[in-house]
Amino acid sequence: MLKGPDFISRLHGFLNILGPNQKTGSKCPDITWPIRRALILRNILQLKDKDELDIDYGLLSALLGVSNYRHGARSFEKIVKALEHDRQDGRLHRSALLPQSLLERETDVDEFQAILIQRDAFKNHPDLESLAAAVHHSFLDAAKQAQLEAETKAAPHLAWTINPAIRKVYDDLAADAKAANRAAARRIPDHLALIGFVVEPQQPQDDGSWIAPLNDAIEMHIERLAQAEHLGWCAERSANGWTYSTKRDNELKHHPLLCAWTQLSENDRKKDRASVRSTPGLLQVARFKATPARPRALAARSRSGF
Repeated sequence: MLKGPDFISRLHGFLNILGPNQKTGSKCPDITWPIRRALILRNILQLKDKDELDIDYGLLSALLGVSNYRHGARSFEKIVKALEHDRQDGRLHRSALLPQSLLERETDVDEFQAILIQRDAFKNHPDLESLAAAVHHSFLDAAKQAQLEAETKAAPHLAWTINPAIRKVYDDLAADAKAANRAAARRIPDHLALIGFVVEPQQPQDDGSWIAPLNDAIEMHIERLAQAEHLGWCAERSANGWTYSTKRDNELKHHPLLCAWTQLSENDRKKDRASVRSTPGLLQVARFKATPARPRALAARSRSGF
């Protein structure tokens, strides 16, 4: 204790480094805490700038969204290290989480689990086949609209190029094409999370008032969402054995659109934008809705009465 004043007198300044928890009690709201967590996560996993994190989306949402880590960065690191220890093919899976009794030592396990499974109800929809058929129908409908526009404006280049293998009703599609539509349906909650929306089942009292705000948000972020849809489609196709080629070959699983967004033609970008814009209608088919997510930390404080 006697050395304390002497030590302080020798300091020229200090740097207060914020941890993974949201800073409270300040006039300036702390809105960067999820970003700090993302940076800490990448540092723990020793990912370089261009390395892509392969992780269960629900797990990532829980890691970044839970309101508090009881012991700050130490708690966060314990959870991530456990996940890293049991990686499967380089991917972080929720099955590698700490047992609940140990997870409770580091964070609010009930809140963590709620975020973890938030998108599962939609992704595991009991009538996923009908939803996948709706995805395919909306794509063909958008193609018809593009064809109509091309004819009305006498501009053939506006018409979409659609492979004959998918220009047919859903029931007549090959198994591989049906799988692509199912994957597109499951991606919806992940894409909407990018713009701060949460997908949840509709309630009897819902009157559809959620649709207009969702449409507005989609239009505001249309390019970001369209690029995310393209990346998701590329990842799913690649995982199913498709590779890039300048010419499409369904037997060899070659596709010319397995490329970067910047390499797509404007017409092909329009396909992704149309897919994104069909989201509210698809949610209606599934009897789900999408509403702005409430900040987790704010929700936790409300539950606590603070």
